[in-house]
Order: sequence, then C-alpha cells, then structure tokens
Amino acid sequence: PDDYPSGTTFILEAIIDTDNTSFPVSARLYNITDAVAVSGSVCSSTGAHLSGIGTRVRSSPFSLTSGDKKYRVQRGGEAASGATIHLHLARLFVVGG
Repeated sequence: PDDYPSGTTFILEAIIDTDNTSFPVSARLYNITDAVAVSGSVCSSTGAHLSGIGTRVRSSPFSLTSGDKKYRVQRGGEAASGATIHLHLARLFVVGG
C-alpha cells in the first residue's frame, strides 16, 4: 500500500465454484501480518456454478492499511453445507487513488 498514493482503493476479483449451489461461497483478502480480514474485501455469490466452471465475483472498493504487510486470499462459504469450494483465480485491481 505504501507504493500507492494515499486514498488508493482496490477491488478483489475471484473465480470460485462449489459442488453445492444452494449455499453462498466467497473469497476475501486476509492481512497475515496483523491477523485480520481486510474490511470490505469480501466477494461472494449465491448459487455459484458447479465445480469446474466457476463464477467471477468482485468486491466493492476497499483500502489497505499502510505499511509493509503480507496478504493472502481466503475462500469460504457456509461450513454447515458440507460443500467443496474451489478458488480458481484471485486478482487485486487498483481502481482509484
């Protein structure tokens, strides 16, 4: 984040799928350094396509905390569903700043 001007915003885009389209699936950016999910980075879909096809989802614009941080993308959904969730691709876009 320190490589970008103050006020820069980002969007997380992911391609996810599940073997149970009855439950929502999601992806989010996770700040490993501070052990917190990045606020506003969740992108989700209810009724994502069946395994192997994938659905493109995007978050709303969000900001990142300044400093030298490490991030990872997490996938998830409703644990009670027993569904398998696949994260095929994740990209971070700079959208404003």
